[in-house]
This record gives sequence, C-alpha cells and structure tokens, in this order.
Amino acid sequence: MEGKEYFDRVANQWDEMRGRFFSEQVREKAFEVAGVQKGRIAADIGAGTGFITEGLVGKGIEVIAVDQSQAMLDSIKKKMATLEKLLTY
Repeated sequence: MEGKEYFDRVANQWDEMRGRFFSEQVREKAFEVAGVQKGRIAADIGAGTGFITEGLVGKGIEVIAVDQSQAMLDSIKKKMATLEKLLTY
C-alpha cells in the first residue's frame, strides 16, 4: 500500500495514533526551537490532521497546510472550520 492510500485509510484514527508519538509538549518545544513568531506565515508540509497546524494557528501564525491525503485535509477543515487563518491545498 502506498503512502497516500495508507493515510487516506487511517485519517479518522490519525489523531489517536499520532498522540502515541508526539505530545503537545514536544510540539511546543519544536515551536520554541523554531522561533515561531505571531503574525508570520508557515507551511505545514505533510500536515496530516493538523496537529502542527492547529498549534501554529493558536500562536497567531497563518498556515498553509499541505498533505497528499485529501482525507487528512478534510479532517483539518472540520477541526478548524471557524479559524480564518488556515489555507488548505
């Protein structure tokens, strides 16, 4: 099974799966190391269901979320339907 097919298939379970490996503390440390600054623009390549995207938007970052799986992008759109600073392709 190719990557796109796999991620389309597991999109509805991805948040739980990802949670076993990457915590909010790890995400926050990554943002700290990256020097994330409010008002900037970032690209989340391989965005999945939007764990990084969500954190960046919460910090006032405009995010371009890119993923090969439409199911993953659909999940981001559902989660963040009320946020104006999210662009998905």
